[in-house]
Amino acid sequence: RPFKPSFGSNLRNRLFEPNDFQNRSLIKKDIVSEINALEPRVSNVSVVMRQLENEVSLTIEYAIKGQADYNSVEFLVSRVR
Repeated sequence: RPFKPSFGSNLRNRLFEPNDFQNRSLIKKDIVSEINALEPRVSNVSVVMRQLENEVSLTIEYAIKGQADYNSVEFLVSRVR
């Protein structure tokens, strides 16, 4: 993002907020809105968050326009020291 400061969402600021329902729903909303804004070829984006020990598991499900099946991507977000 060096020359595009508005590219992507600002999830890094939310990582240090309390781990409550409101913050998790804001993170999900940020991810969905950024995918919809930056990738016009996908639709029906949904995010599933699971809190693990010291990390968060994110599963993003989406459909590619013009195709019937859904795709998903799962990854872990953890703190780096």
